[in-house]
Amino acid sequence: MHRTNSTVSHPEQVGLLDSIKEVIPVMSSYYSVAKATKHLQDLEQHYLVINEGETPIAIACSCELALADQHSKLVSYTNGPVIVISYAASLDETAASMLKHSIGCLPVMCGEQMIGLVTRSHLTNAGLLYESISDVPECLACKSDKHVQVLDVNTRVAFCRECMDHMNEYIRHAECGGDG
Repeated sequence: MHRTNSTVSHPEQVGLLDSIKEVIPVMSSYYSVAKATKHLQDLEQHYLVINEGETPIAIACSCELALADQHSKLVSYTNGPVIVISYAASLDETAASMLKHSIGCLPVMCGEQMIGLVTRSHLTNAGLLYESISDVPECLACKSDKHVQVLDVNTRVAFCRECMDHMNEYIRHAECGGDG
């Protein structure tokens, strides 16, 4: 049975395929970072699966690519085997894998074919609690789980890269007496 409602009262009844909302772009590892960045912008997507042949070898997000050397090749972002999950996996198994490997997304495989990508956001939208998916706290300001940095390990106060940029800009402006 395929559910279309993204809010469920019993997440254990929802399969992994029900959580996937879109197909993620895939590019060969030999394309440039600039081409990949442009491709993601054009598609309004956040993640890119980097393939060598038909095999996923890395996952990059648009934020990382935007900060990278635009002339480098995507192959420079490969850092070991990509952790994948079967389409038959439960949401709990998927969450456990993300937590175990400290990752925020997993390619979903049907045999040797990638059929999508599931993210922490997909799992929380399906009804799982954020704490069951990640040991990284959410951003204190915006509640994002993307690119979060823990500033104080004792209190687990954390902010995402975007909110940190806003705060740093505010501080620079204040240090200049409001003129900068």
